[in-house]
Order: sequence, then C-alpha cells, then structure tokens
Amino acid sequence: MRLHKQSIFLWAGLLFCLSLNGQSTLSVGSILSSAKYDLSVDLQQKHIEFISGINENIPFPDQVSFRTETDRFLAYRQEYLLRLSVNGLNEMSQQRKLNDASRLTEQQVLHQYEHEAIKKRYDAINDYKFLLLRFAIQQELSLVLDDKVNVLNKMASLSTGVEIDELIKTEYDRDELHLDIEDAKTQLGAIRKKIELWMPDAASEWNLDTLGFIQTTQVQLVVDQIPQVANLNPWVLEKQLKLEEAQAKYNVEKANSKKMLDFFQVRYSSRPNEILFREFSAGMGINLPFKGSSRVKLAEMQIDKNTIEQNIKLNLDELNGSILLAHTEMNALIDRYHLAEEQWKESQNRFTLEHPSSLQPEGPMTLLKARELQIKRKLNLLDVQKQIMAHYISILDLTGALSSVPSINYLSAGLEVY
Repeated sequence: MRLHKQSIFLWAGLLFCLSLNGQSTLSVGSILSSAKYDLSVDLQQKHIEFISGINENIPFPDQVSFRTETDRFLAYRQEYLLRLSVNGLNEMSQQRKLNDASRLTEQQVLHQYEHEAIKKRYDAINDYKFLLLRFAIQQELSLVLDDKVNVLNKMASLSTGVEIDELIKTEYDRDELHLDIEDAKTQLGAIRKKIELWMPDAASEWNLDTLGFIQTTQVQLVVDQIPQVANLNPWVLEKQLKLEEAQAKYNVEKANSKKMLDFFQVRYSSRPNEILFREFSAGMGINLPFKGSSRVKLAEMQIDKNTIEQNIKLNLDELNGSILLAHTEMNALIDRYHLAEEQWKESQNRFTLEHPSSLQPEGPMTLLKARELQIKRKLNLLDVQKQIMAHYISILDLTGALSSVPSINYLSAGLEVY
C-alpha cells in the first residue's frame, strides 16, 4: 500500500513538472537540426553571400595614367603621355587561388559556428533528460523523508526511545532535498526557455521525446566505432585551411616579385613642321629580376606559415590527448556504473524492500531506511550515468563527429540521421 502511494505521488510529480496533458512531442532530432538556423550560423552565411558578390580577382590593367609636360617652356611643344600599368598573368592566377582559399576558410568558419550550435543543443537535451530523471527520484526520496519525519515524531511523542539527533538530521535532509527539488525545477524551466528560443515554431506546451534515448551500455560501443583522433575537429580543419590560405598569399607575393612586364605607354609630342605619325611613339617597361623589398615580405610570410604549422601540430596533440583522457575516464565510469548497478541489485536494502514481511517486528523505520538508501543508490547511479554522457558528448565534440556529414543523432539508440 505504501509503495502504491509512492508510485502515485511519483507520477503526479512528473505530470506536474512536464504538464503532459495536451502537449505536443518535440523530437531530439528536430532540436539538433535547428542548429542550422542559429543566429551565429545565419550571420556567417550572410557574410559568405556578401563576399561572394564582391569581385576580388586582379584585373590585367592595374593603373592608367595621363601625363603632360611642356618642352622648353614652349606651349606649341607640349607633350602628352598615356601609360597603362599591368599585372602579371601568374599573379592574376595566384590571386584567384587565394580568393578560393579564403572562401573555403569562411565556409569552415560557418561549420565551426554550426558545430558550436549543435554542441549547445546536445548539452541542453542531455541536461534536460537527466534533470527529469533526477526530479522523479528526488520526489520518491521526498516521500520517504516525509514519512521518516512523521514516524520519528510519533515515536518521540510516545517516548519509544527515539533519538532526537536522528529526527533533527532527517528534517534537515528533507529540507535540503526540497531546496534541491526547487533548484531542479528552476533549471528545467531555464532549459525549456532555451529550447523554445531555438524552436520558435514549436507548440507553447511541449514534451521532449526521450523514449529512444541511447542507453549507457550502448555508449561505449558507439565511441569505439569513432576514430579517436581530432583530424576532423572543426578548429583543426580551420587552421589547416588558414595554412593553405597563407601559402596562397605567399604565392601571390612571389608571383608579384617575378612580374616582368611593367607597363605600356603611348607618347604624343607636338612638333611644328613634323608629319603626324612622327609625333607619336610607343614604349613598354620590363622589370629586371631583382626582388628588392619583396624578399623581406616573402621571408615574413614563410615565418607566418611555419607558425601556423607548429600551432596545428600542437593543437592536434592537445586535442588527441583530451580525447584519450575523456575516453579513458568514460570507460572507468562505465565500469564504476556496472559495479554500482550490481551492488544495488545485490544489496540488503533491495532484499528488505522485496521481503518486508521478514522485518515486521522491527517496525516501519527499518523499511523506510532501506527505502531511503535504495533511492540514494539510484541517485548515485544517475549521477554516474550523467558523467558518462558528458564524456560521451565531449568525445563526439573533440573528434568532430557532432557535426559530421551525414548529421547523426548520437543521442538516439538507433543513431538516426536528422
């Protein structure tokens, strides 16, 4: 009868928390897919569209200038010169390659923003799910502590030898638990508001569908199928594209330093008594193979390239180390979870709850204490599960799997594509 009452209270608490009546179901995949419309992603997409509409290619004509001068200060001997400075063909080609490299970098920045948006949604969904589970277990524990306080008060009033210290401690534990429950409600509300901002078209009342959520025992299998390296990490990919962009800039400067054709020009010299075609002359400028100041610029660019290369290696080493550490800690937590689960199954507290008739002479306090400890074991198991999932998401984040193509819902047991 007592357990039946607790079950009723538990489900009532869940119904109150979720307000399930008349609510629509919000899938995890739809929340994850909303990352494509995150503000940061949208602004970067508009930035890419803006720069795509700008012509950054170097034209063949570089500069057109008109000059004039008076020979011997005689107006009738006025000379006119039209000069066309040009860019090198190789320089133009290298500039186009640089523009392509820059656009690829901007596309990778877009991928970074989308990856960050997806990571935020994974964390929010995971926190929401475990807050719901924790809230339900806390409601169970609240019932037990309320009953303990009532029993202890009755025993104290009947002078049955109850210890006042135990009553005080139980009341304190109950009050602290009530504060934790209120805190859980606040956190649940905050996460719901966050999800509603991501999903403006969602119904005003909704319920998160977590029925197909990935199980703790499945997490390790999924992680073992993912390469435990950070080569596809969005930030590593962005640095590699930055290196290619730096190489492209170097090639442009190198091509510019080797440009041979400098300009074309046409001169008209007004000379009395000269026939018209003799008053015109044409010329061109050729650059000699001398690097000059470009040698310093090329050297500086080589230093920048080398710095980027070293940063990539250092960043890869740090990320790979973080992946290895997260994987090791996750496996240790899974072992701990299995051990705690086995202890719970074999515990005397569970035996007591399943065979309460064997302890009737001891009174209700033994059963309540057994129930309290069993629920606390469930809370401990839940905390370990949450830590496992946090490491799981961290590994997916560091390896770049969160935003890989096709988009996989790693929170689902079936690993569906969304």
